[in-house]
Formats: sequence, C-alpha cells, structure tokens
Amino acid sequence: MKINEEYMPETFAVKIVRAEDEEKRNAHEREFEILLKLEHRNIVKAIEIFRNAQRKEVYQVMEYIEGSEILDEIA
Repeated sequence: MKINEEYMPETFAVKIVRAEDEEKRNAHEREFEILLKLEHRNIVKAIEIFRNAQRKEVYQVMEYIEGSEILDEIA
C-alpha cells in the first residue's frame, strides 16, 4: 500500500500483516525490529511499526521505492 498525504513531505509503503496466530504476528514484529536497525543501499529502509491487537494486524511502514513489484520481476 502506498501512503502519501498532503501534510507528509514523503511517500511511504505500508505492509499490513494479518495473522490470527499471535506467535506469527510476534515473529513478523521481531523481523521488522531487526530491519529497523539495518542500513544498506540494497535494503529498503524500515521506518516504523504499528500494532492493532483488536484487528490482529501489524503495520510495517517502509520507504517507498518507485517501480514494479518484485514478484512481477521474478515471475
């Protein structure tokens, strides 16, 4: 999902992870917490993580990279 609001100077990508299993949500959160610490020109920059326990969702905010979907490129 691409996010760009008038009050934001940048565009971000948001990955929504839905998992009924709390263990899977926690695994996604741990993975993203590691990504937050990494900085490399070939790795997308992680910005923030948000949790919605009611909806059993995790929102991962990352830099938006213009172009096609990676799955389209490798298919």
